[in-house]
Amino acid sequence: MKPNVSIIGAGVGGLALGIALKKLDIHAEIFETWPPERVEESSFGMNSSGVYALKELGVLKKIQNASYSADYLKAFTFDPIEVGRLNLFQSEKYEERAIFIKRADLIEILTEEATNLNVPIHYNKQFLAYEETDDTVTALFKDGTTHKSDLLIGADGVHSPVRKQMYPNHRLKFEHSFGLYGVISSKDIPESILSQMENTELVYFGQGTNIFLTYSNRQSELDVNWQSTGYVERKLPVNAFELRDQEDLKQDFIQNYNIQGDLAEFVTRSHGIIPKQVFTVDGLISWSKNRVAVIGDAAHGINPNTGYGSSIALEDAVYLASLLNKHGHEDAFYYYETDRKDRVDAIMATLESFNVSYGLEMFDFRNGFDIGMLGESQFDPNYQVKLNE
Repeated sequence: MKPNVSIIGAGVGGLALGIALKKLDIHAEIFETWPPERVEESSFGMNSSGVYALKELGVLKKIQNASYSADYLKAFTFDPIEVGRLNLFQSEKYEERAIFIKRADLIEILTEEATNLNVPIHYNKQFLAYEETDDTVTALFKDGTTHKSDLLIGADGVHSPVRKQMYPNHRLKFEHSFGLYGVISSKDIPESILSQMENTELVYFGQGTNIFLTYSNRQSELDVNWQSTGYVERKLPVNAFELRDQEDLKQDFIQNYNIQGDLAEFVTRSHGIIPKQVFTVDGLISWSKNRVAVIGDAAHGINPNTGYGSSIALEDAVYLASLLNKHGHEDAFYYYETDRKDRVDAIMATLESFNVSYGLEMFDFRNGFDIGMLGESQFDPNYQVKLNE
């Protein structure tokens, strides 16, 4: 008998899992703390493995219309001096290309697909805890309601309440890194930057930070998203970073990292920015416990500096759904972790040789830019997860 599944979290991983399970005739319901809200600033660079997973979910055409896929990358110093241009060797097939997409666009596409498939999504349902018996698991919510199912999957992010109950003594690892996520209209971008952007992603390196920018959705008024990461020795106080006034935060960033000229103007003109400090899930005993499992950032909290966070969440969702279609939950959870863990660990290990949050300190550009600076990856860049393979 196929299980009934409760999914905590209506982010990328939770929605993808709900869709994948439904396509395999497994009943699932999704529970989300917050009401639906469109946030323009947040964006993803998604590798081809994530795009292929979206193909398996049946949403590739919509993704292609709402995302951007460049063929080249140019690297500059903050001066700005161009230090290199890379051919990204993208496939002719969209499902085998790396893309850039707004998180809001991806969530809307996945939500629409889940709704069309009649996957129930319950908003304003803050998860508090779960209770288990030998045969069931019951989710308890802040509004006093409960929901009983055969299995419960936490797709509730790096600060996962589900994981916290599974392993109460586990602590997140601070990665000594911050992230800024911004959005801007191409109409507001200085010409010296805009003229470089056609079919090309841009990355600017400064001391201790970087700025990556690209088109995200050419159909949108706010059609360009950018991301910055930087190194910090110690976690920043929330009032000085996450809760800082937007305009003050922009000026802090510009002044602290000596951003000048058109690049400073680019930051100043941005419609808005989201500040985040980077935490990862380090040393988790297991990704499952009895009838409960975690996926995506709740399980392994991929450092966003790898560029693989959203892709890993999508891979997890499609793979776990396929396993639950073929096996009982004990085997499915075992194979999910056994088959996936080496890949996740290898992706995280790339930061040991290539961590863009260090900015210029990570590289020596005196002899130009070389692909060897990107480190030696020990994972398959052509990895694909097929639904119910």
